[in-house]
Amino acid sequence: MGSTYHSVRIHVVFACRERRPLIVPEIKADLFKYIHGICDKRGCKLIEGGGVADHVHLLIGLSMTKSIADLLRDIKTNTSRWIHETWPQQEFGWQDGYGVFSVSASLVQRTRDYIRNQEARHQKQTFDEELDEILEMHGMKRNPDGSVSQVEGTL
Repeated sequence: MGSTYHSVRIHVVFACRERRPLIVPEIKADLFKYIHGICDKRGCKLIEGGGVADHVHLLIGLSMTKSIADLLRDIKTNTSRWIHETWPQQEFGWQDGYGVFSVSASLVQRTRDYIRNQEARHQKQTFDEELDEILEMHGMKRNPDGSVSQVEGTL
């Protein structure tokens, strides 16, 4: 094969510091536009972004040259700095860590719909319940100490 083909998408989830509701409406209005710009500058594509006051979900098409860890560090660092500069009175910070899950081409629209439906979902489901559900879909489970392990029989 003489050419390189690339199509990799990820669903990313990360929370505000201490899972506090720090994404107030005035921040949320522009947050995903700002993340879109960060992704563009790194050769990635923000396909969908959404969330609620205490966490965000991103569907990102990856670049061939940017690592996931570097991209997420850039997104979290730059959005936090931007929020502090734009709304200096607003306390804000992201929690350490994140969840990253692969998304097949056949599930892109379903994942977009899932992200768009966050407000309604969280009227019925907590963040922890949602995270456990996502982990289970990907063959993982949270242990009592907060660590994650693979479920037997999954990759």
